[in-house]
Amino acid sequence: MSSTSPDPKNTESIRRLRRILDGGRTRFIVRWGVLAAGVPLFVLMSLLPSLGLVAWLAESTEKPVFNIATGAILWPIAGYLLGLVIWRAFEWRYDALMRR
Repeated sequence: MSSTSPDPKNTESIRRLRRILDGGRTRFIVRWGVLAAGVPLFVLMSLLPSLGLVAWLAESTEKPVFNIATGAILWPIAGYLLGLVIWRAFEWRYDALMRR
């Protein structure tokens, strides 16, 4: 009778995903969704065009305060949603690896 050994790639993936999932959903979403995606996108898409630093991104430089205010609200929300989607994908991947 031969015993099968676990795939080292799957074992490493499970270990990394477990470490991420153990950190907590809220922490992950805030760190990677809001801070790593939402805030930089806010800076790129709202602040720089409003200050006239990136002319090809400027849609409306007539109302820079409005652009900054709406960007400060919308981009972190978009980052939160992105973080949530990535978190769910990590959960699904972890569950799939654990079922093998």
